[in-house]
Amino acid sequence: MDIYDQQLATQTEQITSDLDRIGSKLDEVSNYIQDKINVRATTATLRQQRATNYLTIVILLLTAVTVAIAAAELFWMG
Repeated sequence: MDIYDQQLATQTEQITSDLDRIGSKLDEVSNYIQDKINVRATTATLRQQRATNYLTIVILLLTAVTVAIAAAELFWMG
């Protein structure tokens, strides 16, 4: 019975060790996936900010052109 208990204890330790390694690998995979998600979210945010900046520049240019046209009309009419 003593040998059986020793073998059982050894196998239990090995199983526990294997489960710990599996858990560690799962944590690594989970962290990797989370990092990928964060990178994609950051990339999408940067693209959105860039598009917003371009639209702001276009609106400012159109506003400047409108002001220039209005000033020219006032100058020629006045």
